[in-house]
Amino acid sequence: MWQNRLLYLILLMGSVLFFRQYEEWVSYYLLLMAVVLPLLSLLLSLPRTKLTTKLQATSQRCIAGMENELTLSQSHGETLPQSSWIGLNIEDLVRGESEEYTLHFRQGGSETVPLQTEHCGAYRCEVKSSRICDMLGLIRLPMRKPDGFTVYVEPEEREPSPKPDLGRFRSLRFVPMQGGGFSEVHEMREYRPGDSMKSIHWKVSAKADKLMVREPQEAVWKKLMITVDLNPNRRRLDELLGELMWICRRLLEMGLEPTVCYIRPEDGQVVSQTITGEDGLIALIHRILETKIKKTAPTLAERSFPDVDWHFHLGGEGAQQ
Repeated sequence: MWQNRLLYLILLMGSVLFFRQYEEWVSYYLLLMAVVLPLLSLLLSLPRTKLTTKLQATSQRCIAGMENELTLSQSHGETLPQSSWIGLNIEDLVRGESEEYTLHFRQGGSETVPLQTEHCGAYRCEVKSSRICDMLGLIRLPMRKPDGFTVYVEPEEREPSPKPDLGRFRSLRFVPMQGGGFSEVHEMREYRPGDSMKSIHWKVSAKADKLMVREPQEAVWKKLMITVDLNPNRRRLDELLGELMWICRRLLEMGLEPTVCYIRPEDGQVVSQTITGEDGLIALIHRILETKIKKTAPTLAERSFPDVDWHFHLGGEGAQQ
């Protein structure tokens, strides 16, 4: 752009000198044209500031190790020889560090920027600046910026070592089912006013010589807690989150709902979430990957959880049960 401005300045100075040396209508119109030319170029270029700029990723969710990249594209000017500059910012939310790219387009086109997917993480991708030149390349005008988004690189599921014993889960006790209903497990008790006549067990009532009802029971499952020590080492973080996904998915397949607990390194706050399904598990992984992990968080291995029946810890050199 500075070359164009320098050439225009030379043209303007030449027009002024020519006008002073040769005061005729030709020099006057030449000077007037040199003065008006930038304004005319600006007026013709203003509609082009509405060019559509698109920012998209090959996939906004991928597994660590898979190739992924950003594509920044712009519709081209059909007749106007204009250039544009796009400032792209990619922030690694785990490390809290950013990389900036300046992409130059000539009459549109597209550019790609590869994403680092060797390790799991979350990358916030945003266009920080978007400017287009006028026809003469003298002035940069702001353009509309596309919306930003976050790309999640998820860990690959892996079996922890040592492997937790998941085959010993049993219900703690049976309690009356809220609201009644059908259950294969039930207990007998005396009839109370308000009980449904359909729940009366007539054979047992005849033997006991009093009205007895069949009360359905439901199992109260063990409370399961999985704690994770977040580690700034990206390889170790891959392993921990991969093991967390493996355990949670096995427990969900058994109809259990584990609670995952970890400490945010940036502020030391304890965060916990009960996993009720695959969507909840993925949301938790994304939430962890959005956490800035620049230092090792305090361990949860030795912390006691009085209301928990089973505790499995992920962190340190290996898993602890």
